[in-house]
Amino acid sequence: MKKERFSSERYYGVDDSYERQQKSKKIVKRVLFSLAAVAILAVGFLGGFLTSRATLDPDIEKIDFILDMYRKHYYDEQEDVVGIFAEALLDQYSDYYSKEEYAAIKSATMGSRAGLGIVVAERTEDGETYVYAYDVYGNSPAQRAGIRFGDRLVSVRANEVDEPIAIGKIDDLTDFLSKVGEAPFRLVYAREGDTLETALKKEDYLQTFVKYYDCEGEYGFFENEGKMTFARIGDNTEYPTDRSDTAIVRYYGFSGLGDGLKGSVGQMDAAMQKFRNDGKKNVIIDLRGNGGGVVDVMQEVVRHFIDAEDGSRNVVMKVKDKYGNEETFNSGRVTYSEYGFGNIIILGDRGTASASEAFIGAVLDFDRKGIVKVIVSGGGTYGKGIMQTTYERITGEAIKLTTAKLFWPRSDKCIHGVGITAATDERVKEETSSGSAFYDALGFCR
Repeated sequence: MKKERFSSERYYGVDDSYERQQKSKKIVKRVLFSLAAVAILAVGFLGGFLTSRATLDPDIEKIDFILDMYRKHYYDEQEDVVGIFAEALLDQYSDYYSKEEYAAIKSATMGSRAGLGIVVAERTEDGETYVYAYDVYGNSPAQRAGIRFGDRLVSVRANEVDEPIAIGKIDDLTDFLSKVGEAPFRLVYAREGDTLETALKKEDYLQTFVKYYDCEGEYGFFENEGKMTFARIGDNTEYPTDRSDTAIVRYYGFSGLGDGLKGSVGQMDAAMQKFRNDGKKNVIIDLRGNGGGVVDVMQEVVRHFIDAEDGSRNVVMKVKDKYGNEETFNSGRVTYSEYGFGNIIILGDRGTASASEAFIGAVLDFDRKGIVKVIVSGGGTYGKGIMQTTYERITGEAIKLTTAKLFWPRSDKCIHGVGITAATDERVKEETSSGSAFYDALGFCR
């Protein structure tokens, strides 16, 4: 039975850092209070705030007055009044972070996670609902325990002598995990008719962001005693193909800032080195669900896929701020001609956003030979063509603000609010039917 990764199902990420990220979105934003405090402190230091109140920014002074009166006299006072102000002030991509929140975000950008590293989905077939592994994060406890995409999760138990608890729906699993906490447990799962069992427990781990697939198997990155290695995981059950000239690179996010194979730039370098050494010609880059990440990472990763002179550094993204000032971002040193590409096919969906969309734009804009195709599911990509800049205080707090609009390097297209669709470019195609994107891509690999 074929299990499509991107169909409409119910998903749950069994990963503590994911939960923390979701909760952080609900934490009160203290932007206005922070800005007011900074302004007051600066004026007090330079000229004596108590004797020079009139020198305050008029807007800050008005906000200070509103907050003061609200807290003294408003009948139905809310604790998160500053958060309410901030929600109205900032767009959905901007945020204020406490010192602790920002430290956690920087850690997550490096790839640091905690949990099992497995995303599970519910599927109902022939009246029976079951839970299976929709995704497994690279170098996670789940991956190191042997869990693979498509594995059906059968039961769990706290130890070998306990009665197993059947997993019929996601809630069965999450309820068990909330009770077992950080302790190890046993998981029974099924794969292609075989029943397997493994030990699992939540751990801190460094997520890897690249997986590589070909007709010989699936390959990934594992950390062992502090050293990251690139090795075969098992058979290729996720992107089945018998084409010996084609490889698939799944890229989870433009994150992972570690050096060498501990960062996603180094991981992509290793994957493309294997592509070249094995004499492949066609590459399918799966960016479905890749919500973007760090511009610096995109600049280095894209160098493999833009048709420009080897060793050159080319403009791969432009941004314009509210004053009309333009800034350009260059690629790393291009290595394009080393691969002898026959076709470059990129897969995207509504979860493909930001740096992923900038990456696609650069690859399309440099496609001199007409060998690039983009196949989109769900009608197109997300449509985030703006850039955020994070400003950190010396005390550790930070504010992330939308500061510029993004444009493709040569065509000057901005896809904000629209996404990359079939109307964007003739090389962008919609998948022919639900879940067919990968097979459509194989059809272009002639």
